[in-house]
Amino acid sequence: MPAKRHYKVLIIGDRCKDCGICVYVCPTNVFEKSRKLMNKKGYWVVSPAHPELCVGCKLCEYMCPEFAIVVKYSPKPYSEVIMSSGS
Repeated sequence: MPAKRHYKVLIIGDRCKDCGICVYVCPTNVFEKSRKLMNKKGYWVVSPAHPELCVGCKLCEYMCPEFAIVVKYSPKPYSEVIMSSGS
């Protein structure tokens, strides 16, 4: 049996508008709506609560209208919320 692949799930918090599309499209329930972190625009930032469940399908990344999600291969499951727009 091949080793399980792991993924890093990054949220660019300043781009997130709490639309919930990632929560809806994720087949393994990696994301959850959160009321813990608000960005500078006044939106709550979605939480990658279960990165260990990510299968790397990237539906969240493809469907995010604000390009706020990045999924990459990683040696271990990992998530991070980055509060910088990078522009």
